[in-house]
Amino acid sequence: MGQTGVAGGSGDFTKIARQVVSGTVTAITFSNIPQTYENLVLELYGAGSDAAGSAAVDLTFNGDTGAHYDFERLFANSSGVSSAGTATQANIGGVNLPGSTAPANSGGYLMYRIPGYARTVFNKVVFGLNAFYNGTTATGFWCIPFTGQWRSNAAITSITLTDDSAVTFVTGTVATLYGEG
Repeated sequence: MGQTGVAGGSGDFTKIARQVVSGTVTAITFSNIPQTYENLVLELYGAGSDAAGSAAVDLTFNGDTGAHYDFERLFANSSGVSSAGTATQANIGGVNLPGSTAPANSGGYLMYRIPGYARTVFNKVVFGLNAFYNGTTATGFWCIPFTGQWRSNAAITSITLTDDSAVTFVTGTVATLYGEG
């Protein structure tokens, strides 16, 4: 992912903040995001406590939970590929971490890339990748590229990740926010 901790030219990544879940956490929030980078990258690695094979994760900006988000995703596993999208939602969702009924110690990965987050000309676009395992066969491996938008041209100053079922992220889940360029 480039050099961590090195500010400067295009392509360099600087770790802004890192949060490691300990105990009961229903939301992970990054506040007071510096407005000095070109792009943001948010990584989430861990699992949810949902009583299911997967735990849906939602993303919101600046505390906005109005119907100002749209997203599209492509689901792929060994049984095939499908897609789904939704508009005018309260978050960018449709991506997952393993839930409590996934195989023991399963962790999932989410990467959100947010270009131009501090600019105030265009609505905010997000694209990323989701990988997780929630079964006992090859069809339990999932690769989900996704994209979305926040229908606002406001600069992003805070980001919140929540479990869609209002359950919790499990202890050891890690969220890291990077600035780029």
